[in-house]
Amino acid sequence: MVLGPARLGHRGHVQPKLAVAVALDEGGHLAAATSTCSFVSQGLAFVTLPFLFQGAYGYTPFMSGLLFTPWPLTIVICAPLAGRLADRISPPLVSTVGLAVLATGLATWLAALGFTMLT
Repeated sequence: MVLGPARLGHRGHVQPKLAVAVALDEGGHLAAATSTCSFVSQGLAFVTLPFLFQGAYGYTPFMSGLLFTPWPLTIVICAPLAGRLADRISPPLVSTVGLAVLATGLATWLAALGFTMLT
């Protein structure tokens, strides 16, 4: 219902501004949901890490910034490599491995803090 007017507005355009076909595709829903979940989980970790370092562990703001720095630097290094890999092999495989690494890292972080998945 929401995409109906957008779909009508893009008829006949070679390069539409809104990829309606992707949004209507079954795999498009899964890709959008996966992208949203990974974005939210990484964003929550970005917001909470400085509070954890300063509040729970007592680090100074400068030291917590230094402790936080490897994550963005890793993204800067890995993003071009992931792009090259996605050009050579299956993009879903590359993104699945990346999300598995993210999930493993977040689960390890929670386990180190004493949280358990089975309560």
